[in-house]
Amino acid sequence: MEQAGLFAGTESVMETEKGIIGGITAIRRIREKGIPFSAIVTGDDLSAAGAIKGLKKLDMVPGRDVAVTGFNDSLLAISTDPELTSVNSLPEKMGETAVAILSLVLEGEDPPQSTLVRPKLAIRESSSPFSRHKE
Repeated sequence: MEQAGLFAGTESVMETEKGIIGGITAIRRIREKGIPFSAIVTGDDLSAAGAIKGLKKLDMVPGRDVAVTGFNDSLLAISTDPELTSVNSLPEKMGETAVAILSLVLEGEDPPQSTLVRPKLAIRESSSPFSRHKE
């Protein structure tokens, strides 16, 4: 956040339980504290779905008034309204890479020192005012 020139104080991070209830609770707590916000970044799609629900209960429009992002790019991401912007960590690719490295080790070859599986951002309606294009 600091690299992007955004305030990164303790109010910028809120721990809550995971899941839909956690997302709803986080939105309620943010409003109760009077913290201004334009985006919500969650650790999973289920919490993001709860945040979307919490925003709607406050008559806020996710994707217009506040950007919301999740993580995992699960089936839920395309089931929410609006559809959820989410990070796809490519678990299948990570598994394939791990198996390939294990095969090298079992064959007596040296594995790579490091391997990077770069996640993909699936941009959807929940963050549309904050982006100019969608995947």
